Amino acid sequence: MFKLFVISPEETKNHEAKIFTSLLNEGVHYIYLRKRADYSIDAIKELVENIPVDLHPRIIVSSSHYTLKREFAVQLHLKGIDRNKLAVGNNWFSTSVHSVNDWLNLKEQYNYTFLSPVFNSISKANYYSAFNLRELTKEIRQHKFEKDNLSKLVALGGIDAESITKLKNSGFDGAAILGSIWQSKDPVEAFKQIRKALNEAFQE
Repeated sequence: MFKLFVISPEETKNHEAKIFTSLLNEGVHYIYLRKRADYSIDAIKELVENIPVDLHPRIIVSSSHYTLKREFAVQLHLKGIDRNKLAVGNNWFSTSVHSVNDWLNLKEQYNYTFLSPVFNSISKANYYSAFNLRELTKEIRQHKFEKDNLSKLVALGGIDAESITKLKNSGFDGAAILGSIWQSKDPVEAFKQIRKALNEAFQE
């Protein structure tokens, strides 16, 4: 199944716990609460506490907040910059890379790996993709054919209702959404439009 991830916004939104809960109930498979200046360990803890406990396994937190794993059934994301700093064997759920080679050379087993930017970024100005999707698709498929222990690959960067339809048969196992929903006045409705576009494209 093609998985849909949402990455938390760069700036605080009103009623974040309510929005995250609604997104998870509307079909987002996982939400990554990435590290940011106002996300102290206590702030993240309070946020998670205000999300229904049955949804906690679908929340991903940064490796910087790994102690939350002791209190909540959350998942852990190991940022690329931290891969050589933190101890192995901590059951990391996901990580991030910026090239196919980095994905292939991961020394630990992760459930998911975010590859970015697959399309031109929406949330970051002048952050452009260096990938040709057609060539990238061939490369991903070939490596998946040759290796059976690769983590599932998630497309990150520039994901909206139009670009997500291009990921059909691309070899990606999911997509992570950021700017296209948080720049909208109604993030939940913006996600619904992306979900609708994805469903229609994948049913063709």
